[in-house]
This record gives sequence, structure tokens and C-alpha cells, in this order.
Amino acid sequence: MQLMMEEHQKSVRSTSVIERIDGELHSVKTLFDEAGNAIERSTIPLMLEFQLKDFCQVLVGAAVLSIPAAYTEEVWALGEKLPLPNMIGIIIASLTFVGMFGYFIFYKDHFRGYQWELAKRVVFVYLITFVVSAMILWLLQKLPMMSDPLTALNRTVLVAFPGCFSGTVVDSLN
Repeated sequence: MQLMMEEHQKSVRSTSVIERIDGELHSVKTLFDEAGNAIERSTIPLMLEFQLKDFCQVLVGAAVLSIPAAYTEEVWALGEKLPLPNMIGIIIASLTFVGMFGYFIFYKDHFRGYQWELAKRVVFVYLITFVVSAMILWLLQKLPMMSDPLTALNRTVLVAFPGCFSGTVVDSLN
């Protein structure tokens, strides 16, 4: 019985291509028998392009950790005295995390030809999270944009730091 299975597996070949189905990219794998006839076809959706669904997922996901972070006095106080190099370091760390997570979850097997899509996803995730964080701080009246813009920016960066993580993770869920 096992010998028959091994012979059957040797005679079956497969192909894998990326196709656009109903406007979205899919990995299509087709199995062929020894005569070259297609015997099975499977499709797996690829999340390589940033779409409206991804926007909504990042928006909700960003709020998951931005809301609790925005409520802490530690963030408010740290935002008042955080030096500029540290703020830049937090932004770089956030972008790096989103980029690495996105690469390994979405693009690892299909990176060639989709580098621009990864870059767009990283920028969109951070910008969406940044805006969500600023809105939350503004609603709490802890975003002094007119009186102290540097503090407002620092607080937003600090709140966006955990928010971009949760936004990225929620975006990866199907």
C-alpha cells in the first residue's frame, strides 16, 4: 500500500502561481496527474496589498493598546521631557517592528516584486496608528497642539508605540 502511494506521489506534479481572483491576489496551486490533467486546484488568499479591510483592521487594532497607554500619567509626564533623539528612536523602533512583522507574516515567500507594498503597509500602519493616538489624546485633553507642540508630538509618539504593535497584529488576522 505504501509503495503504491509513493509511486502515485512521484507521478503527480504541481505548479504554484499568483493570480488575481475577484480583485485580490491568491496563490493558486494545481496538482496534475501523470497524463498532465489537473486533478486538484487550491487557492489561498495573499495579503500583499493594503486594502480598505486592512485599514479598518489597523484602525481598530491601533486603538486596542493606544487607549490604555493614553490614559496613563506616566505617558503624559514622559511626553513633556522626552528628548528629540529618544522620540526619533521610538519612531524608528516602531517602524522596524511593523516592517519585520509584516515581512515575516505577509511577504516572506513573495517579497520579490512586492517590496513597495511592504513599504506602503509599514507607512500606512504607522500613520493610522499615529492619527488614532492623537485623536485619543485630544479627546482626553492631553494633546497641547497649540501651546506645546513638542509635548503633543512626544505624547502621540509614545502612545503610538504600543498601538502600532496591536494594529499590526490585528491586521494579520483573517
